[in-house]
Amino acid sequence: MSKPKAKKNNYKKCKYCGGRNHSSLMCFRKARKPLRQESISHKIKRTATAKAWFVLNPPDKDGYWECYLHISPRCLSRVNIENIQLEHVYPKGKYKELRYRHENLKPSCSFCNDLKRSNTINALVKSGMFPMLEKMVCSQEWKKWEVQMAQLASEYQIRLESPLECQQLMSVHH
Repeated sequence: MSKPKAKKNNYKKCKYCGGRNHSSLMCFRKARKPLRQESISHKIKRTATAKAWFVLNPPDKDGYWECYLHISPRCLSRVNIENIQLEHVYPKGKYKELRYRHENLKPSCSFCNDLKRSNTINALVKSGMFPMLEKMVCSQEWKKWEVQMAQLASEYQIRLESPLECQQLMSVHH
């Protein structure tokens, strides 16, 4: 009986460390640009927004919040104060007016937050990659939140994405 051949990877030799199990783009030894220094005014606004969110959204009796996304296979589901990330539902890059609004924040684990990136929930649902989000956007709680956000958007005179129609959504993906 012959030994199965090891699968050869397609990576060239890394120019930073000489390894062959990753590309040069992903090398941990690659020099990185330093992060831009956060301004004091931004830090004050960001901190005040987070404090307001925590006051209005206390944890459950065990000290946990529920990750609202549940899109990563590594999702923690419940997050505590050490691993919670307050995630901007409407991306702060596209909706700058909502950057410092606590209403636009939801609790997330780092894995789901990293997967969402700066996409909108509508874009993720329409991609079909995260079917569990369909149920979330059709829930009564989410619909109430969307109404609250629509009122906030009208105050700022900005246009948010239209809410997804659940009947159409369920017929398309099922």
